[in-house]
Formats: sequence, C-alpha cells, structure tokens
Amino acid sequence: MSGFDGNNNLYIGYSDKIHDPAVQSALKKNKIAAFIFFILLILAPIVISIIISIKNDDNGAVAVGFGVSAIFFVFNVVYFLINKTKRQYDGVVVKKYTERKHRGGDNRGYMTYQVVELRTDSGRKKKISGTVNPWYDYLHEGDKVRYYPQFNNYYEKYDKSNDSYVYCPVCMSKNSLNDDICKRCKVPVIK
Repeated sequence: MSGFDGNNNLYIGYSDKIHDPAVQSALKKNKIAAFIFFILLILAPIVISIIISIKNDDNGAVAVGFGVSAIFFVFNVVYFLINKTKRQYDGVVVKKYTERKHRGGDNRGYMTYQVVELRTDSGRKKKISGTVNPWYDYLHEGDKVRYYPQFNNYYEKYDKSNDSYVYCPVCMSKNSLNDDICKRCKVPVIK
C-alpha cells in the first residue's frame, strides 16, 4: 500500500487503489468496448462482401468476406487466449537500451525500439519494447515494479517518491502525483 514508510517517505509501496471499484468498473467498460469492437471486426467483412455481392451480382465476394472474418476471428481468439495466460508478477528493471531493427523488404529502413528489460522475482527475463515506449523514460535501472495483466501493459513502480507523475492503468494518461483522480478517465490515480 502506498503511503508513508517508517522513514516518512511518501509514495513507497504498491497501491491498493488498483482494486478500487472505480478502477475495476472502468476496466470492465474497456473489456465490453473491446468485445463490441471484436464483434464489429468480425461482422464488417461479411456485411461489406454481401453489399458488394448484391451490387455486382457476384456470389464469390460473400465467400471472401466469410474467409476474412474467419481469419479475424481466429487471430482474436488466439490473442485473447495468450492474454488470458498472463499472470501478475513483481520484478526489477535490470537494463534499458535502444535497438535498431530492420523493417523488412526493400528500402524500408530501420526502426528504433526503446527496450526496458526486467528480471522477475522468479528469475525470468521480460522485455517492454516499443518505438514509443512510455515506460522507457519512467522506469530506471534498479526500480522494483509490479506488472498487472488485467490492464493493457501496465507496470506500477514500488518507489514513486522521486517521481512527479504516474500513469493511469486504464487510459495510460500521465497524471501528477498531486492528483487524486485521473484527469482523462476520472479513476483514482495509482500512487
């Protein structure tokens, strides 16, 4: 739980606000919105192919639409199953670096990725990587962190006492440690 430790240091510890009803309600709303998007993503190719089929008097378009929908469906089910197996863990930031990767193909150039490498309490290596990675500037070598799988890519820092901001687990907005409520989605700030 965040707050004062024995040395009067503010914002040290993992927050219990992650379980706040407002945060959990926002998480549930995000999951419902993602499910609706999933359904629309599956139905869109079918509807578009039916419209094309009727307009062009071509029944082959419907088969293509169903095929594309099936591919979207399988991809999303696999993504859901992979995310469902993710578990909460604690770890320590061991390294930060940038790496350039070839984008593939001819004349596509390179992309620069910002990488934060963690070592979990169980000894496993984890990487947080992206071309735009908010954790790259926020986390520092030696920081203890907790990963929350129920949120999309959210890490809470154990010691926030030297920080001026934290990220919202629901909308990933940057919020001042002085704020109690996220300026964007209005859930309690995790501090």
